[in-house]
Amino acid sequence: MSSEQIISLIFDGLRSLAIATASIVGIYGINSWRKETRWKRKYELAEEVLALVYEAKEDIAMIRHSFSGVGEGRTRKRGKHESDEEREIRDYAYVTVERTNNVNETFSKLQSLKFRFAAVFDQSNTDLI
Repeated sequence: MSSEQIISLIFDGLRSLAIATASIVGIYGINSWRKETRWKRKYELAEEVLALVYEAKEDIAMIRHSFSGVGEGRTRKRGKHESDEEREIRDYAYVTVERTNNVNETFSKLQSLKFRFAAVFDQSNTDLI
């Protein structure tokens, strides 16, 4: 075997080693990227759910607030034979229904995220969510 053939074999071996190393690094990089993407998706979903929970907490506090503002409860349809006193009492009672209807979107969003959250975080029992 001549020195040229030995050098050629060494370069072929180095080339094969470089290709194998690049392949391993590439596979490792893709797997790292996939893990990061999966984690990022979970993080963003958890962040969205947490923000909605805080928003729902504020909405519930607002719904339960004991004082009503001027004009609250007036959207209720009145009965034919209601006295002014009955109308006032029923309008006051309707305030919570009116407030709940005003913030219903938050609870709808939270409900829609329930199954997505269960799927992403592998929750088999969605009744607990």
